[in-house]
Amino acid sequence: MEKIKNIDIDGYTVDIYHEYDGDGDADTSFLGEFSDKWETGAFDRRKTGDYERGQFQYFIPSPGCETYAEAKKRGKKNLTEWVHQAKYAHVRVEKIARGDISYIGVIAKAFKNGVLLGEGSLWGVESDSGSKYLDDVANECTFWAVEEAKAKLCELVRD
Repeated sequence: MEKIKNIDIDGYTVDIYHEYDGDGDADTSFLGEFSDKWETGAFDRRKTGDYERGQFQYFIPSPGCETYAEAKKRGKKNLTEWVHQAKYAHVRVEKIARGDISYIGVIAKAFKNGVLLGEGSLWGVESDSGSKYLDDVANECTFWAVEEAKAKLCELVRD
């Protein structure tokens, strides 16, 4: 877990962390799947230079969980958009498979006088999302952590 920053808000000290999910087994099925069976719309990984011995030869995209056949049924405009999204999905999945990008968790922990009272987190954030997006996520997690801390402190004082 990598500590990113420390802030004070509403009398609480909040630590923000990024935790890298190193299992490499993220669910990318919404982008498509690897296969040894060719289907219409598939990318041949031997031709794209992404294939290595012992791997699946094809990437069958399904951006937004829609297949090539489904997009084709909806018309040429939808098929053109599908092809654009399929290329993007292919690039993303190959980067994930190579480890160029991963999924992280953004975690905020709220403390009062050194005692952990609340946490907020969001998992499955792409590591290359950009600093503005990661800051926005950290702000949301901070809000959740502080709200939980306030509720916990009220509960402790009330009892």
